[in-house]
Amino acid sequence: MARPKSRSHLYVRWIFLRIVSICFLAAFWSIAVQMLGLYGEHGILPIKPALTQLHDQLGTVPPQILLSNFFKLARVVPCSVFMFNASDNCLQLVCWSGVLISLLAFLGIFTGPMLAILWLLYLSIMSVGQDFMGFQWDALLLETALLAVWFAPWGFREIHPFRKALFESQKEVSYLFLWLLRLLCFKLMMFSGICKIASLGEPNDPNTWRSLAAMGYHYETQPLPTPLAYFTHKLPAIFQQFSTLLALGVELVLPAALLAFWRPARLVAAVGFILLMLVIMVNGNYAFFNLLTIGLAITLLDDDAIFAVLPRSMKILYRPPSRRVKHLLWNSAISLFPAILFGMTAVGYLWIMVDHYRNDQISAPPFLVFPVVLTEPLHSFNSYGLFAHMTVSRPEIIIEGSNDGKTWLPYEFKYKPGDIHRAPPIVAPHQPRLDWQMWFAALGPVQQSPWFDHFIKALLEGSPQVLALMDKNPFPQKPPAQIRATLYDYHFSDLGTLLNKGEWWRRSRTGEFYPPTSLEDLSFSGSR
Repeated sequence: MARPKSRSHLYVRWIFLRIVSICFLAAFWSIAVQMLGLYGEHGILPIKPALTQLHDQLGTVPPQILLSNFFKLARVVPCSVFMFNASDNCLQLVCWSGVLISLLAFLGIFTGPMLAILWLLYLSIMSVGQDFMGFQWDALLLETALLAVWFAPWGFREIHPFRKALFESQKEVSYLFLWLLRLLCFKLMMFSGICKIASLGEPNDPNTWRSLAAMGYHYETQPLPTPLAYFTHKLPAIFQQFSTLLALGVELVLPAALLAFWRPARLVAAVGFILLMLVIMVNGNYAFFNLLTIGLAITLLDDDAIFAVLPRSMKILYRPPSRRVKHLLWNSAISLFPAILFGMTAVGYLWIMVDHYRNDQISAPPFLVFPVVLTEPLHSFNSYGLFAHMTVSRPEIIIEGSNDGKTWLPYEFKYKPGDIHRAPPIVAPHQPRLDWQMWFAALGPVQQSPWFDHFIKALLEGSPQVLALMDKNPFPQKPPAQIRATLYDYHFSDLGTLLNKGEWWRRSRTGEFYPPTSLEDLSFSGSR
């Protein structure tokens, strides 16, 4: 069996692009089945009225004023195809088009152009997504895709590396964008570690990372735990402390190895990142985030490493790709300008992030701040910081309806905790965005979640699109006269209770989140 004679990256690129395509497929499919309930004309946050109003306002502004304020407008006007049509049919068309194009990209048909279209369509959704599209993996998908567009081949059909193919007919990948993808992986992991360390000295911080107690809380208090998280939570405190220390080490130490020109260090970093993502994946439902991060970690490898772990049945006679000087010069030429822009923007975000945690004014030079401001509407150049503050309790909002003000019947969500007998779900890579947003809403007063008024109003009106996001509607014939929301404190039950009573959770009432409200109350006040 012939071994690769040089460390090319065609296998790496092929696997990475398949992962990005799968992430897009999951993202578009997931939002497609929720689109009308979240953003349709009868959804929680309809986008058509807001965009129509914005369009009318821009139509009254003289062109010369628009041109003179171009950069200011770029930060407030959505980069979205929905600016032209925001009907329910268009919302659905964009989502299901994304599903179809993701399949084409997965098959390697015009991979580069397909990824460019996917980036534009997902940007269109995220730009108008408001509270339900503000997750870091949405931004990470856009940022990864924009780099992948330049990293991917643009021919009609990408050669399948796991079948017999003439590799010498393929050009080597762009090293500039390979390293930019590696830098994105570095930024994601390092920023996630820095934000944990930077938060240690802040007021009211329980210092769960410094005391190595963070993972002991995480399994129980994360937004959507899996059944395995229940059992992981029961492991001894020494295990929780060790896993916390290990997570900090992976995020703070291994990124330095990522940038090393020493190949074994990069391989160790890749393995560490992948293992961390797998542990998070089996214990929590984080949409496509873990898979996408694994894809970025794979860019740290080379074809030698991929070839070494392939099963014998999949190994093929490998021939190195073309490394002719003209191919390398062409790749460098077409990649140079976007690579410089990506690099400057990444440094600018890092500089601004450090200034933020130091509570100083922005000290970055203008030539680094400018690309940050210029690219902000694209949501494709971002800072990251997952679980900077570990939540140490689990408040849950239980929504109930009543027709007489005495008998209250609960609404059940599809995935978030409610019924204490229902096991935690396995739902990723689908992301139930309403269930997720309910977790964030419970962490503060209702005034911090202005979308909640619209949600209650939709339930009182009996919106079929919004009710489709729910699991149980206790008023199938007619909407209730009043709805209220109560806060409960949830904890995993003990093993004995689970085995004897089938209860995964125990809960206690802690207070009122949203007072009993009728449709007339909301119609009169507009919002609470």
